[in-house]
Amino acid sequence: MILDDFTLIRFLGGGTSGTVHLVREKSTGLLYALKSMPKFDERNVRRVFGERDALLLFQGEDRVMQFYASFHDNENFYIVTEYFPAGDLFNLIHTRGNFSRDDAKLYAAELLLAIETIRRRGVIHRDLKPENIMIAMDGHLVLADFGLAWRLEERGEFPMSCVGTPEYSAPEVLQEKPYGMEVDLWSFGVILYEMLGHRLPFDVLLNLPRKDRRWMECLTERVVFDDLDFRSSNFSYDARDLLHKLLAKHRTDRLTSIREIKKHRYFSTMCVAIPPFSLTI
Repeated sequence: MILDDFTLIRFLGGGTSGTVHLVREKSTGLLYALKSMPKFDERNVRRVFGERDALLLFQGEDRVMQFYASFHDNENFYIVTEYFPAGDLFNLIHTRGNFSRDDAKLYAAELLLAIETIRRRGVIHRDLKPENIMIAMDGHLVLADFGLAWRLEERGEFPMSCVGTPEYSAPEVLQEKPYGMEVDLWSFGVILYEMLGHRLPFDVLLNLPRKDRRWMECLTERVVFDDLDFRSSNFSYDARDLLHKLLAKHRTDRLTSIREIKKHRYFSTMCVAIPPFSLTI
């Protein structure tokens, strides 16, 4: 497979590691997402093989983005994956306008099941955030972007590196202490808070660029020391209780068992199984 097998349609997004474009395969007419990562960045070598190997573990899993192919040329690595015309969870939360308590609860339950799926295979995602959670055509959630995933069985050790998106990172990640699968559940807690409050629980209000060392220091201080703010009426008593347990500062005080999270009172009143959003094209 080569780049010329595809017709470039439009830019979908990008980050520090590369860009993603919507493409059409010439031989089949099918649409895909094509991620390209420059070879000159040595970190991309680990990312492309790590993402490919992680996605291959989950072939056929509804809750994980599907992998189709990978290849390279003189300049870039490429990964061809499933395309999601409905976009991501971030767009759904912040642009739909009427994202309700029930919507948040349903998507929290779906995200928890997706985390359970990758945890069974010993995979830590390490960059869970709404932009990396896609919306399928039927409205269900699908995990994407496994470029920073860590497979415990393969590595044989726990990570210590501060990677991912800082606003969704656990205190031990920001402080570069050893961590394990529990950090994905911290990110889950941040995402649940964002779905209910339409903002982040810990953010930096200073007018500083993200690359500024003071920005990271300020965020780390907030994550490690600040209490949660529940002024929005969207936070029910049960939601506040669950969030306190998910976002406890010390790991030993945190809910890190998916089984126990499922049994929490917050999920006992779920009455909707159909996503509030679907796409027909």
